[in-house]
Amino acid sequence: IWNGVRVLLTVYRGERDDRLPMPIAEVARDMGMAVYLADRLADTLAAAGLLAPSGSSHWEPLSVARPPEEISVADVAAALAHHTLGVPDVVEAHGPAEQTLHTLLDGSRGQLTEQLGNVTIADLMGEEAEG
Repeated sequence: IWNGVRVLLTVYRGERDDRLPMPIAEVARDMGMAVYLADRLADTLAAAGLLAPSGSSHWEPLSVARPPEEISVADVAAALAHHTLGVPDVVEAHGPAEQTLHTLLDGSRGQLTEQLGNVTIADLMGEEAEG
């Protein structure tokens, strides 16, 4: 989640600074990250509609896809996780320990998802401007 949000913040900073579309190499440089990793994250975020590639090539520059007020940290988590905080369904064959664990994890997942859903990219950008 951390680096996915950082990719989005970097591109939104590029928009703020009138540097869009932003080449993936520039995103990676600004983040201090390997280009390959930044590219993989950007591809995943673009597939979820959170970033917009500015062309049809794999290495095309990036632009914003939606206003930052419309993208929550939970959206980023959902885009990057194959099983976002997944908890399997409890089957009766499991014992009491697994059922207790399921209840604990399922409740924690709901709380975390709610907290992450309450924070947008715009909120984070606003805190940056205030700090």
